[in-house]
Amino acid sequence: MARLHAPLLAPTDVIPHLARGERHWKQGYSAHAIATTWFGAKGLPDAIHRTLATHPRLSGAVLLDAFVERETDLRDGARGPSCTDVMAILKSPDGLVVMAVEGKVQEDFGPTVERWASDASEGSKKDVRLASLRARLGLRGSQPDHLHLRYQLLHRTAAALLEADDYGAAAAIMMVHSFDASAAHFDDFAAFAAALGAGDAHLDQVVGPVPGLSRPLYLGWTTDKLPPLAAAAPALPTPPRN
Repeated sequence: MARLHAPLLAPTDVIPHLARGERHWKQGYSAHAIATTWFGAKGLPDAIHRTLATHPRLSGAVLLDAFVERETDLRDGARGPSCTDVMAILKSPDGLVVMAVEGKVQEDFGPTVERWASDASEGSKKDVRLASLRARLGLRGSQPDHLHLRYQLLHRTAAALLEADDYGAAAAIMMVHSFDASAAHFDDFAAFAAALGAGDAHLDQVVGPVPGLSRPLYLGWTTDKLPPLAAAAPALPTPPRN
């Protein structure tokens, strides 16, 4: 994956990096909501800050850097990275924390593990990926115990752990940033948290850590309001050459 980055200067700069470009850039959908909210915050969005404050090990965390549409190689020999809406690097009282943020309005978390695994083309190595994800996340029990879980939650959380390893971070978080007051699909998130042994999930709270992993892993759900349609960014002066 690329490790050389250029700054994004406005929310609309995200559009070329979206899977479907401008077709994914619509008010009321997660790509627009995440980019607009995080650009406007000039740091951690207030709602995210309040959710982190519910856990004593994460209260007071501040944003150091954030990468939009961050691709993480899952390092299992299977095809395709995990593409995280925002990969945030935080400074907490305990040290660095890597937080993978998954934005949602009313979108779901994709297919269940069972459906995803059943739709395998020849040579896809989905069995290898699933075994790797289960091992990395410490999912206990047999594979059939996890077929009801949503595949996106597995690989997005694994991406947070892998990036935390790369940064030598003290902890990792997978945070859902929801812009839906009805908390659509929270039940899938709660089932995932329970399967990992993180505890009973609640809205606007962080749970964990997940037991048995090499570093603390937390899960969180943040409820926020949809932002207004982003205005066009003003023209910026060309920076001087050094």
